[in-house]
Amino acid sequence: MIFDILNSEFSILDVFKLSRTKDQRPGACPGRPITSLSCRLSGHSEVESSGKIFKATTENCLLISANTPFTHYYDEEEVIAVHLAFSKNGPLEIELIPCEYPEIKEKFLSLYSFWTAKEAGYSIKCKSLIYEIFYFFTKDCGEILKIKPSIDYLYAFYMLPDFNIDKMISLSYVSPAYFRRIFRANYGTTVVKLLNSLRVEHAKALMRSRKYSMRQIAEFSGFTDEKYFSRVFKQITGSTPSEFRN
Repeated sequence: MIFDILNSEFSILDVFKLSRTKDQRPGACPGRPITSLSCRLSGHSEVESSGKIFKATTENCLLISANTPFTHYYDEEEVIAVHLAFSKNGPLEIELIPCEYPEIKEKFLSLYSFWTAKEAGYSIKCKSLIYEIFYFFTKDCGEILKIKPSIDYLYAFYMLPDFNIDKMISLSYVSPAYFRRIFRANYGTTVVKLLNSLRVEHAKALMRSRKYSMRQIAEFSGFTDEKYFSRVFKQITGSTPSEFRN
């Protein structure tokens, strides 16, 4: 985590569930005086801030710190979001937090249920659930924090054609073998597979806009070879780019 959870102080402002569609226009926010924490039950979306892109999926939670300007690009997704006000030691930036424990989604669902029911003592129960969620965020996170600079770089620049995995790993000042062990343990896949998955999702979003040629889509998604792009796209989605677009 990028903030001191143990010594932080906060209050819960709201807890809500919402569904978004890919037809929604991008939401531009100049920065709100609240911290937002969200968990996706299904689907995904992207948040852009200060030139970095954060892909929120069912495998992570999205934390947006107070007063941080961002633009939200929607796809199909179902989300439970929490608005928090920190009076002490709150987060200072946007972060994607790995969500490998199924208990985290269960805690978010319980949080939403108690908040909407508003039975006696609900505020105490809801705050305790937030702390339980924080517990899972910090559980066994010592090693993952060591490679956070690399992960941030991956999510911010995966679409660049000259993206270099060795450079990405070097940002964490650990050996490549150690990095890959931590990465696989926390993400359940290899760097190359996650990189290609992020690029294909980006390509799918560009296809839906119908503004670009297939060559441009491949290039804007980080693929310098259109044939390789097509092969990777089919491996991941089961269809060729042309079939998906039609």
